Amino acid sequence: MFGVRTASNVFWNTASDRSLLKPTARVEPLVWESSLAQFNVRSLTPHDRYNLITGTVGPRPIALITTINESGGVNAAPFSFFNVLGADPPIVAFTPGFYYTMPPRLKDTGVNVLANNEFVVNMVTEELTTAMNIAGADFPEMHSEIEAMGVTLSTSRQIKPPRILESPVNLECVLVRTVEIGQNQVLFGEVIEIHIRDDLIDPKRMHVKYDRLNYLARMAGGSGVYSTTRDLLIAPRVSYEQVRADLKDVHSK
Repeated sequence: MFGVRTASNVFWNTASDRSLLKPTARVEPLVWESSLAQFNVRSLTPHDRYNLITGTVGPRPIALITTINESGGVNAAPFSFFNVLGADPPIVAFTPGFYYTMPPRLKDTGVNVLANNEFVVNMVTEELTTAMNIAGADFPEMHSEIEAMGVTLSTSRQIKPPRILESPVNLECVLVRTVEIGQNQVLFGEVIEIHIRDDLIDPKRMHVKYDRLNYLARMAGGSGVYSTTRDLLIAPRVSYEQVRADLKDVHSK
């Protein structure tokens, strides 16, 4: 392995001889193609499709989303079918999912967002694991996840749903588009206000101190497996000229 550890959780991917493509760094296939398990996804059951896609795509960031229901109550729920999809303007998207009733019923977060077009993404850190897990339970109506989670709500600046103070990053969002694909209803939100804990931001450079965030991420489907960002690997971007020069060097040996 080539690299230099510069902090307790940051690993720089560098090579002592400055070669980017030295032979020992080339990725080799682990198995012959004939031994790969292959699946026609459209022929699988919904349960098997879920297991495969959530088990293979990860780690996935977790959005602990707060919304307001029709009676003014605050709802909180975690979603790992979530990510940022653009920066100009900043766009996030998530899939709220359905309750498996007949017919399927959209989960409360989705209902609330479609009703008032607003939501807050509260990013989940390792310290919020227990609160996030509690919020994922199916609470009956008129019972508050917030009270059970033991978190603190704070007023948002531009929208009605509150944010969770224990989360180091809060994104105030307004709904801009909804896309339905099969049983998936994808909600796209524009981020209109960002809250970041003071010790995590360099305001002069507008750089987030990523090595201090300690985010939690979802791994395999319903098995409750998560990963953290305590260990980071940094691979600096390279130019085509650098790649071309190293290719010539590799092939000349």
